[in-house]
Amino acid sequence: MIFSYKSGSTFLHKAPAALKIILICPLSFLIMKMPPIFAALGILAACGGNFFLGFSIRDQISDLSPIKYYLLLLYVLSTTSNLFVSFSVQSLVPDMGIISLLVKLILAIQVCSLLFRTTSSAGLKEGVENIETFLRGFIRKLPLGKNLVSADNSFSVAMYMFLSFLPAELDLWSKVDAAWKARGGKNGIKKVQVLSYVFISISLYKAASKAQALRERQGKERDRKGKTTTRQRQTTLRAFHPDGRGYRWRG
Repeated sequence: MIFSYKSGSTFLHKAPAALKIILICPLSFLIMKMPPIFAALGILAACGGNFFLGFSIRDQISDLSPIKYYLLLLYVLSTTSNLFVSFSVQSLVPDMGIISLLVKLILAIQVCSLLFRTTSSAGLKEGVENIETFLRGFIRKLPLGKNLVSADNSFSVAMYMFLSFLPAELDLWSKVDAAWKARGGKNGIKKVQVLSYVFISISLYKAASKAQALRERQGKERDRKGKTTTRQRQTTLRAFHPDGRGYRWRG
């Protein structure tokens, strides 16, 4: 399964999800800026790390499948432009720019794979919420900060859905494709025509269901916070009542 979580007890599984999410952007930036030879060495190191974490060769190859069509498109465009300049066999050989980009993309995908395969969906959501809570709390402590941002973690929900979008869609497509092949279907235009409608329909249904579930969860959390605030007010009023009987809070 592409980018699917695999349980374990390694140090990377135990690492905070927020830390892994924060590191993914600077690591990807460094990968795209590093020389190709270092990126190639990084691929070997990442393969060794995947084996150490218990990920098989099949898992690693399946994680690279999303970029094969993009790389094929790059090769076709590069070859076509070279053939217009010089029609020869050498024009069919990809230039160093394409090879360099290929190596860097493979390493970047491997790094992202380590994030998703060692972090559960609940861990991703919790990590994004922790990051947003820290940032909102820091901004609200600044002068006029409370007027700029609220205390609700609204962005983390959208970010969590964005992070889980690609693995969920790839997982769904693999299931639809497996069902097509189990019924004797073959690769071709008909497969794309039939499965595209099914894939889009199920994706929209799953997205609507997940959005509804998140809205209901947020509503329950707001209700729970409201009840907690009411109990705190009742305790405060009871503490300051002269005879200790307390007031009954209404509101």
